[in-house]
Amino acid sequence: MLVVVDINVDPVNDLTSQGRHAVFGESSKNEVLHAAVVEKALYLVVTIPDVSLTAATVAAAMGLNPELRVLVRARFLNDKALLCSLGASAIAFEEEEVAKTLANLVLEDLKGDLAGACELPPRPGQEAGA
Repeated sequence: MLVVVDINVDPVNDLTSQGRHAVFGESSKNEVLHAAVVEKALYLVVTIPDVSLTAATVAAAMGLNPELRVLVRARFLNDKALLCSLGASAIAFEEEEVAKTLANLVLEDLKGDLAGACELPPRPGQEAGA
């Protein structure tokens, strides 16, 4: 079973109208985590961009289910120690992912194969249409 927790009521209403399990509320609150049946969950995926709310969610969820595998989003690499100390199993860092993507875009551009490129003038030393 997949359960979505969101502080925006519109996605919750959309999902529940489709027969899916969604809970409205702040994910760091025990009553919201209970409604999401986190005590029986194998995994929790936290996509909140704010590290303090992510940390509070991880701590609350681990308090209810110490066996839970918690996968989280974090903006910065220096958030790792805090999130790991609270029980996060793995972290996807925005800072790292953006750096990888930008490096790949440079490589694609050097090969002349820049996917999703904007309309740009030719690079210096490159003729138009070449």
